[in-house]
Amino acid sequence: MLIDALPAVIESLVDFLIITTVVRAIPQIITGLVNAIVNNIPQIINAGIQLLVALVKNTPKIIVEVVKAIPQIVTEIVRAIINCVPQLAQAGLDLIKGLWQGISDAGAWLREALAQIKKRSDRKSDNNNESENENE
Repeated sequence: MLIDALPAVIESLVDFLIITTVVRAIPQIITGLVNAIVNNIPQIINAGIQLLVALVKNTPKIIVEVVKAIPQIVTEIVRAIINCVPQLAQAGLDLIKGLWQGISDAGAWLREALAQIKKRSDRKSDNNNESENENE
């Protein structure tokens, strides 16, 4: 029995040691990350500026390429919509069927409710007639 549990015990011990090691290393990891960021702030700012300048500089080219791609984009959107027509039609049909089923179910429920009301009314009427006949 103890031998059967040995693999699970060893695995738990290894997991515990790994977790403990990682938890102990967290302060060093955080310190290393903060130091790396702080020590590289000038390079990070420089890279950000270069990225912004390149984006601004290339904005006209980007706009031209986007405008060139508009016909292809529109074509693909139209193609996707056309390809979805059968699914859209089926979804519409399913919606209509579901609504019709709901209306039919509500009609059946209403008929049953009215029948119950009529039965109660008839019983009350019968009870009132019986009590009137007894009083005479």
